[in-house]
Amino acid sequence: MPRRHGSRALVAFVVLSECLAVQRGRICRIDLPMPMPSPLPLRAVGPRKSPLPSRPVFDGVHAWEELTVLFLDHRTILVRFRQRERRVTARDLGLATGSSDKPLKPFDLLLAFLTNDGRFKSWRFGDARATKQNLTRLRDAMCERFGLEEDPFHRYRRGLGWQAKFQVVDARAEREDALSPGARATLERAGKLGTR
Repeated sequence: MPRRHGSRALVAFVVLSECLAVQRGRICRIDLPMPMPSPLPLRAVGPRKSPLPSRPVFDGVHAWEELTVLFLDHRTILVRFRQRERRVTARDLGLATGSSDKPLKPFDLLLAFLTNDGRFKSWRFGDARATKQNLTRLRDAMCERFGLEEDPFHRYRRGLGWQAKFQVVDARAEREDALSPGARATLERAGKLGTR
């Protein structure tokens, strides 16, 4: 700081959360004797637009059984229909927080289906009521995004839990199957290939 401002300069640090506030829809400084509004014009804030497009992910899908879904990462899935495939994020399904795009519990529930061969039977998301609420939100989001009215999940069966109607494929196993014999041997020696 002395090199940047000089050895005798007075440098003051201000914590924004302690000196800024919103008054009458404008950001202003509150650490002054009289609050000073921002010189920026006041904008009308309307309802937030939905991030979901009006068209479904794929045209021509008539049933969930026609779709194949793969887990890619904790924010993204891969959906296949015939010869096409598309990445779908938690944001695309409307199942992410607005500010950080962090996936919400219903999207985590979808990932739980994908990492367990299309089945879910767990207390991971709370009691039966909480799980049903998350499943309802997931069901509504998927039906809207894929343009299908039918439930994407079979009815709950005692002892089995819920099962997805769409096909679930293990992306890692699929990548390993696509490896050449040389690449497979190299990864096995390095310990980076799962044994099945």
